[in-house]
Amino acid sequence: SVPSLDRFLQQDQAYQEKLKGGPSTHTLVVEAGLASPWYEIAPDAIMVTVEDYGCSAPGPVIMAERGISIQHILKTLDQHIHKKEALNENSN
Repeated sequence: SVPSLDRFLQQDQAYQEKLKGGPSTHTLVVEAGLASPWYEIAPDAIMVTVEDYGCSAPGPVIMAERGISIQHILKTLDQHIHKKEALNENSN
């Protein structure tokens, strides 16, 4: 996540690429909001986002229920990495 997508998009391409990492890295987006703006910025990123609004509870409760927790993020990363490894093995 970034503090402001608008400000991020105003930065030069080199700066944006530096934050996203190189082609051999995994980009992870953790956003307490919609994923849709991120598909333009990092279309191949691993997305952990909240796609709905309107819940009322303390922040940590909502985040955990919506998958914004370290456990869910690690599980998502693990699944993505294993899936990518399997694809690489099948292409060889």
